Amino acid sequence: MGADELKDLEKIAPPRYKLLMRIGEGGSGTVFKAKDLEGDRLVAFKALRPQDGSGDVRTSRFLRQAAVMAELDHPNIVKVFDHGIHRRSPYLVMEFVPGVGLDRVLERGPLRELTAIGICLKLAEILEYIHAQNIIHRDLKPSNIMLKKGGIPVMVDFGFMKSYAEDFVLEESGVTLGTPAYMAPELVEGDLHRTDGRTDLFSLGAVLYEMLTGSRPFPARDPEGVFKQILRMRPDPPRKLRPDVSEGVEKVCLTALAKDPDERYPSAKQMANALGRLLLTGHL
Repeated sequence: MGADELKDLEKIAPPRYKLLMRIGEGGSGTVFKAKDLEGDRLVAFKALRPQDGSGDVRTSRFLRQAAVMAELDHPNIVKVFDHGIHRRSPYLVMEFVPGVGLDRVLERGPLRELTAIGICLKLAEILEYIHAQNIIHRDLKPSNIMLKKGGIPVMVDFGFMKSYAEDFVLEESGVTLGTPAYMAPELVEGDLHRTDGRTDLFSLGAVLYEMLTGSRPFPARDPEGVFKQILRMRPDPPRKLRPDVSEGVEKVCLTALAKDPDERYPSAKQMANALGRLLLTGHL
């Protein structure tokens, strides 16, 4: 970053944090690698972009989500250290996770089947934990997943989560919830009252599909086309794109991607159990 850009960025961070470089851009803000001068540690500093921070609804949602995230305690969920507002800009300070985004890994092509199953199993276990806290993620996608050394996944962003405990009124914010390629049909239809843990399992199925095949299950080039495919098209079975994929993992993937939530796994735990059986025995 240039000197002028760094000077502008200093305005959005409290003096305690020194922003070092931009490392991510998402639907709800920009993420920087930063130094916590008081804690003497590297952190990830997330701030709403100026145009996003101007709305009371967005600011309130951002801070309430930060507060909920700060209460989570799971080794595969990024830790939240601090949050607040500085010069009218809401911010969130998180653990800095060294590694590479799953989206970057998938740019190189599909993963080995056992690697994909292992990552998906761990993600299902993370979803089982957050669902037990009455939280639905609603924006699970490869760019929200960091892979640490050894390929261990860490969930790093909860941009559109729903917390029943907080009773978020997201419908009034005018925000499109989720990322088109990974959105469940009930989200595409805007029926937010139907969203539950199975909504996240659809997204996890889309991530698993991409890890297995190197392609997204709904590959249209524009959001409108993707939405139509999610609502009307059955994705090609993974084995059609990659014949060496086993029948068992294909079945898990397509079950998670069912249009009707009642035809998906009833819970993240049951999906995790199925994946665990595949890893142990090679069969469901």
